[in-house]
Amino acid sequence: MSDMSSDDDREKGRALAKLEEYRAEIDKHDADLMEALGKRIRVVEKIGALKRSNKLDIEDENREKKVRDEWEQLARSNRVSTTLAKDILNKILGHSKEIE
Repeated sequence: MSDMSSDDDREKGRALAKLEEYRAEIDKHDADLMEALGKRIRVVEKIGALKRSNKLDIEDENREKKVRDEWEQLARSNRVSTTLAKDILNKILGHSKEIE
């Protein structure tokens, strides 16, 4: 009985180690996402300054449609829920318009 218990314990230990490895991978991807979002926001700030100084409209429906279509394609090609992608993009675009 103790052999089975120690086999179970070893298996559980390996599973927990793998879980930590996967979590570290997620943490890296989260950091990459935040870095990319920060870069995007800095570009949006430049766009906002350009639009303000040239009295350009904040909203550009054609550009927004293009971005939405691209995000939908990117979501599909990366096996990401299009609903999730749309929700995230809506938040990003809303924040971008506030910045601009």
